[in-house]
Amino acid sequence: MEAPCGSPGTALHLAAPGIYRDGIPHAVYDRIRTDHAVHHDGGATPFYAVLTHAEAARVLQDTAHFSSALKGILIEDVSEQMRPVMRAMLPFTDAPSHTELRRKLAAPLLAGHLAGLKARLGCACEALIRAALADGEVEFVHRLAAEVPLTAFGLLTGLERGELEPLREPSDAVIENGLNGSSVAIAQLCQHLDELVGRRLREPRDDYMTWLAQVDFAERPMSSLERNGMLLQIVIGALETARNTIAGFLVALSENPAQWHALRGDRTLVGNAVEESLRFVSPVNYLRRTTVTAVDLRGVSLPPGARVVVFLSAANRDPARFVRPHELSLGRTNARQHLALGAGAHFCMGAALARMQLTAFWSAFGAAVADFELTGPCERGGLVQQNLIKRLPVRLQAA
Repeated sequence: MEAPCGSPGTALHLAAPGIYRDGIPHAVYDRIRTDHAVHHDGGATPFYAVLTHAEAARVLQDTAHFSSALKGILIEDVSEQMRPVMRAMLPFTDAPSHTELRRKLAAPLLAGHLAGLKARLGCACEALIRAALADGEVEFVHRLAAEVPLTAFGLLTGLERGELEPLREPSDAVIENGLNGSSVAIAQLCQHLDELVGRRLREPRDDYMTWLAQVDFAERPMSSLERNGMLLQIVIGALETARNTIAGFLVALSENPAQWHALRGDRTLVGNAVEESLRFVSPVNYLRRTTVTAVDLRGVSLPPGARVVVFLSAANRDPARFVRPHELSLGRTNARQHLALGAGAHFCMGAALARMQLTAFWSAFGAAVADFELTGPCERGGLVQQNLIKRLPVRLQAA
């Protein structure tokens, strides 16, 4: 790989955790994208990096040439040991199994079915923010940003607080350390998920947790290992997207006070602000695909079996798609064209719930909080896969 961004002769690899220590390296992405829409990264795990919006959208939507199931969605290949677990994880499957399983899982997550949660989620966000305001100074990530999706997940699944609580610590560990560094936390999550499934099978209820406990493949029942994989993906996916977006957007607002005051002054901006927050933050940094056959992508010939890594953060800051892409603009007219929630067959199954969470939180936050300030350093996760903030001390001032 050439070295477009480092000192002469120095190879800079986009999968190197060091360049993510202070957040997503947009300057690096920009410099590479100027010369290469599709860039070959020759690090220890070679891949083709896709950095433009148009090519990113094509790869995500062209499931005939770019597979999720062959080797998974992480830059590193899925191990033989993990493949049985991945079989029921939607992001790691291709059609037709993906189509059939998604059809079964997605119905309760459609916007129409979620309408009944809207008022309850709004009230829950208001209560969380009131409690934080009473303390004045809080650690924003775990006190608010992580609480919103956990609360929403409980409302969706019908899980009581006592059933949710054992999920909190291990799910935080998986989110903050990644799947490959969280074997103990994953085992803890699977144990609790086994208990929840067993409870719902013995005493079924009219809730999504019972639905998940009973759903099976079209051709046969799921094994316990496969069901745990499916549930693990749903739990982590449900919690990390909103958490990362809320925390990242607060940092962005702290750096753009005019946009914060605009949000407070005009509540009609909230809907578009949610889309701009997803674009600007890009909670998931990349998605990997593997070529099924030889294919040409923007003039680059990709062989069969090639790793193709779509950098969503780069696509969402592509100047060919977004004017002044590094500016936070709550009134951006095409903010919804972001790829933060994916595209095509693998478009985020929980997108409507994620948007509902973000809308409920920022509506409540804008109404209740007059101002805020960061009182300490923002501790970044330094992960390649997601735009993660681990800790964010904040002082809140009540309206």
